Amino acid sequence: MRNVAFYERYQSTGKVFADAAAAIYGGVDRETDAAVFIKVMEGEPDPARRLAFTREAQLLSSLQHPSFPKLLADHSSAVRPFVVLEGIRGQPFDAWVADRRPRASVALHLLSQLASALHALHSSGHANGELTPGMLWVRGQGTLTEVTLLSTGRATPVGPDAATLRPIPRPAPPPSGFVAPELFALHEPGETIQATERSDLYGAGAIVYRYLTGHPPVAIAPSDPAEVAIERIRTAQPDLAKVERGLRPIFERLLAKRPAARYPSAVAVLEAIAALPSSGRATAISPGDRVGDQYVVHSVLGEGGFGVTVLARDETLQRDVAIKFLHRGDAEDLLGEARAMARVTHPNVAAIYGYGMHEGIAYLVMQYLQGEPLSRVLETATEPLGVTDVVTILDGTAMGVEAIHEAGLVHGDLKPANIVVGPAFRIGVTDFGLVKAVDHFVKQAKRIDGTPAYLAPEHIRSRVRPQLAHRMDVYALGILAYELITGSPPFDGPDRSLVMQRHLHAPVTPPSELAGRLERLDSVVLRALHKDPKRRTPDVATFRQELREALADDEEATEGLRILLVDPDRDERTAIVQVIEKLVPAAHVTQAAIGSAALRRAAKRRPDLVLVELAMPDMNGVELLAQLRAVVEDAPPAVILTANGSAADWPLLRALGARAFMPKPVDEEIFALVLEKLLDRG
Repeated sequence: MRNVAFYERYQSTGKVFADAAAAIYGGVDRETDAAVFIKVMEGEPDPARRLAFTREAQLLSSLQHPSFPKLLADHSSAVRPFVVLEGIRGQPFDAWVADRRPRASVALHLLSQLASALHALHSSGHANGELTPGMLWVRGQGTLTEVTLLSTGRATPVGPDAATLRPIPRPAPPPSGFVAPELFALHEPGETIQATERSDLYGAGAIVYRYLTGHPPVAIAPSDPAEVAIERIRTAQPDLAKVERGLRPIFERLLAKRPAARYPSAVAVLEAIAALPSSGRATAISPGDRVGDQYVVHSVLGEGGFGVTVLARDETLQRDVAIKFLHRGDAEDLLGEARAMARVTHPNVAAIYGYGMHEGIAYLVMQYLQGEPLSRVLETATEPLGVTDVVTILDGTAMGVEAIHEAGLVHGDLKPANIVVGPAFRIGVTDFGLVKAVDHFVKQAKRIDGTPAYLAPEHIRSRVRPQLAHRMDVYALGILAYELITGSPPFDGPDRSLVMQRHLHAPVTPPSELAGRLERLDSVVLRALHKDPKRRTPDVATFRQELREALADDEEATEGLRILLVDPDRDERTAIVQVIEKLVPAAHVTQAAIGSAALRRAAKRRPDLVLVELAMPDMNGVELLAQLRAVVEDAPPAVILTANGSAADWPLLRALGARAFMPKPVDEEIFALVLEKLLDRG
């Protein structure tokens, strides 16, 4: 069901969850324009199913707990019963898990939230009965993650008042690796086995086990016959060796086959979590927390497999900073790497301000780069990035990485989530949780740190030669280029080991074959992605040079007025070209996204006029005009087009050949007057 109206007020937009009894759709309240969830009974509304649906509506209206959605409207008595729930930002549990590497601290946080929600449900006299990941809606990062249960499941009566509620006959749940084994116990025909509070605790443990390991505690294949699946649920033991040692006692009890061996209540689970030693769980970082003597946490910026990054306020210096709490490595090693990073001063690299320990966790204090992570830019893009944007991102990132390499360091975790796209498309490299000194690789580590989609083959094999260590970042730049051109990395997927095997052995399809464009970049990208680091692009400077040469304008000289337009913003260039074509139809406009490309074009053939944006990724407008005077005899006049310049820039720019200074967006009439004056067309 898509785009179905309910009572003309609520419009569904897409299904987010379904079980045998009901489906939940995302939707919109047309009267308020608010996002809502619409829960609809599936199938024929026979008396038993209608009673169950009505009971859940009543239950949701009485539950006052943040992990259950608020009931906004109850239409359970309608011909087709439905209820309207508060809309909540987030995503399904399985989608949320797929983007994250598991952490013990987050696992305990999830388990605490589920136990708290189950305590509220059990206190109301009901058990869920078939708690599965599909019921969970998740939002947030790290230990600030919030979980919502979109369903109360079977709402089975439990507790001392259970006998006073009318029983609802229901078939046994379908075989699932998340449902407690006692619900599939052998019983007499016609006998109903009811879920208990301990059945729900099994489900909560199974869901968090799925987060930690990537699969349920009991594997059930879709092709398994029901009797085979049920026997496996009853007898197969979960592999707790995949769970961090400090957490195993909790999961041993939660996933016990016998209900009597589990925790007696959700409160007992919460008490067990609270009793863990501090070494068994990471400290939760929450808004308002004070870190050190001067930092106050505002919000979470991002969370990955190796740490959590928060936005904080430096109360001493009165500035915003980013603090990365790290979950790996020896504190002394991290301090040494932080000291090395602090020596890196470059506009395309977030500066390191400090280092410290917060309740046993090492952290780095970094410059807060305004903007959005490149990962979010790519997720929200409605079409592939243009060549200008691709070049700007790659060149800015490469310049930052080159500065890191010059300090004798390897970034080690280059990926879109660690690249910030700021105002005026300024690119910044950030997140130094995996930065290592080159000599670190003298002794090969057994652990493979990093995001699988961006790992170099020699890193996967743990055979990194110190003198070639920086080529791991070159490989990651090649992956980034591939993703910017095609929309996805060459090797990706939920199976970490399979992705790494593909890095080691699978050939890389030229990006132009997937994207249908930019064939001239294939050789540059494929050389950066060579599996043998000795045959890979030797360094970042070479990668930048090859990128520029591949995109250099090689068209033959043409007759007519020649205008060189230099601006990293594709949309701005398009708008300006349209104005030029209207005002000077015979003009030939040569475009460049970066200063170095503009110099190459000008050296080939002198332009009659240069239009320059001051803010560019590889050099600013002042530097471009200065170099233009060195490479072109009788340097042409220039017009400065910018949204960021000021009157203070004008004396220097005029000395370098600028004849007009125009703010963006360009006014067509004023631009026409400027062109006529400069080109003697009046």
